[in-house]
Amino acid sequence: MAEQNGAPANEDASPSLHLAKVYIKDASFEAPNVPEIFEENTPAKIEVRLNLSHKEIKDTIHEVMLQITTTSNIEDQTVFLAEVQQAGLFVITGMDPNQLQNVLNVYCPTALFAYAREALGSLIAKGGFPQVLLTPVNFEMMYQQTLQKKQEAAAVEAQDS
Repeated sequence: MAEQNGAPANEDASPSLHLAKVYIKDASFEAPNVPEIFEENTPAKIEVRLNLSHKEIKDTIHEVMLQITTTSNIEDQTVFLAEVQQAGLFVITGMDPNQLQNVLNVYCPTALFAYAREALGSLIAKGGFPQVLLTPVNFEMMYQQTLQKKQEAAAVEAQDS
């Protein structure tokens, strides 16, 4: 069928985005002080670090990876360290470079976050600890802050030249 909805099938230049595959690239869990740590009554402090990366696999296929590392400590003792690298393959067509960067840095990690959150929470719970529920992340705000820092750095560099 050469035509669909009255237009030739090969002339569809409108932007499109398709999540082709979701997968865990790496996951790890360490609890070096169990079972003794279970006896502690002091509340643990939890630190969460988030990292985002993406790369082009082929012309229209991009891998986006969201890495979330959660560390729990009681004073100087590690309760647990859990890390998940949640990735996805996205087929993206018909976007200009600015749109593409916005999609890779905002939409894609937002789509992956729910998967990463579930995987990390499950990993921690299977380690014998209460499940950690991560609060939603505003990837658009993070991306805008990154762009602003790059612009400020470029302005400083231009003044120094």
